[in-house]
Amino acid sequence: MAVVFQLWDSLTKACFSFLSLFTFTLLYVGLMEPLTDSRLDAREGMDSMARESGECLESLSAEPSTPTRWKRLQAVMEVVLCTDLLATLVVQAIFGSFGYKIDLVLRSSRLLAVFLLCNSALVLAIIIAIVKFRRETLATVVGLQFRWAREAIVGLSIVPILFLATASVGLFFRRFFPALVTAQNPLLSIIKTPGDMFWFLLMGVAAGGIKEEIQRAFVLRRFEKYLGGVYAGLLVWTLYFGIGHSLQGFDNAVGAAMLGLLFGLTYIWRQNVVAPIAAHAVYDAVVVLYSFFALQ
Repeated sequence: MAVVFQLWDSLTKACFSFLSLFTFTLLYVGLMEPLTDSRLDAREGMDSMARESGECLESLSAEPSTPTRWKRLQAVMEVVLCTDLLATLVVQAIFGSFGYKIDLVLRSSRLLAVFLLCNSALVLAIIIAIVKFRRETLATVVGLQFRWAREAIVGLSIVPILFLATASVGLFFRRFFPALVTAQNPLLSIIKTPGDMFWFLLMGVAAGGIKEEIQRAFVLRRFEKYLGGVYAGLLVWTLYFGIGHSLQGFDNAVGAAMLGLLFGLTYIWRQNVVAPIAAHAVYDAVVVLYSFFALQ
């Protein structure tokens, strides 16, 4: 019984609050009326022409038919399942059973890394289970045809844009809302030793780069197929991504939302996860290294 009460800490309450808004938004988008007959006829005609010319219809914007309302509702449930809420509750319950409360986890880089890695593994397992249940392939999420080296270079090339975006957000808050500026990111303040730096680098690559970008790609695909379009998914998931970083301060949450938007646009542009994973992992690694060597 004690484990159950340990779930109701500040992090879990925050998860429940923004998930409620997130779920209602998904339900509204997912259960909205189908496309009109004229739009359906036009899309079916375009698909027919593409098939006759032998073109591939696997792009993010080519869905041959409108899903049923049940398919939309199923997609809503799948998106909610692959958020971090379920995984966080399960991992937190396990940690609580061993006496590790969330405030203790947030003070230790090693415990935080283990927590987030377990969370990431569970989220990815849920995504894989959903894909298998749908009898789909992971290629529909990670990408169909791409060259690893070229996409990695593309990802690296946008890293300066990521820093420019977050710097612009920081300058905006300092200029117009100085009261909302976070003096120091509470998570990065944990980095004090080379060991802390190692654990944060591992979190940045595994939990940030790999898990979050596969998670984002899965959600964008679900929206593209069933829930009103890939850009509707980009908007919803950008808000979710920003709110999910609210623990780091409001200004940092807005910066995270900006990053999420750019990662999502990169995935839509390249139609694979390699470029956003490379960009995300390198960005997080640079931030960690800078926090350790420059701010100590």
